[in-house]
Amino acid sequence: MIGISACNNSNNNNQKSQDPDVAEFKDDLEQTGESAKELVKSEKQEAVEAAEAAIDDFENQLEAYEASLESTGDQVQADLQKSIAELKKERKELENSVEEINNATKEEWQDMKSELDHDMEDFKESVNQFFEDNV
Repeated sequence: MIGISACNNSNNNNQKSQDPDVAEFKDDLEQTGESAKELVKSEKQEAVEAAEAAIDDFENQLEAYEASLESTGDQVQADLQKSIAELKKERKELENSVEEINNATKEEWQDMKSELDHDMEDFKESVNQFFEDNV
């Protein structure tokens, strides 16, 4: 029986010597998970900031343009106001998308990322086209 008892002690010692390795592996795994979460969070924040910058840029351009409209004729002004209203509608949709992204989970963000990129490109293209055509 002494031999069995010695073997059991030997096995217990091996298990105890492995515990720090397992604990270290668990810590490394947790740190990797946290790093991945931070990467997604950072990527999401960058996208939100880019969308907000595009919206702010549009607002600044539009304010300057609307101030210059005061000297145009009524029909031209009415047509341009209609186009501006459409751009403002697109801006509002982009703002709503940004709000949804701010509230999105990691999984939802992954699904929404390409849609936001597409919406931003469409918005920028509409703004650029408007100013090319009217300025």
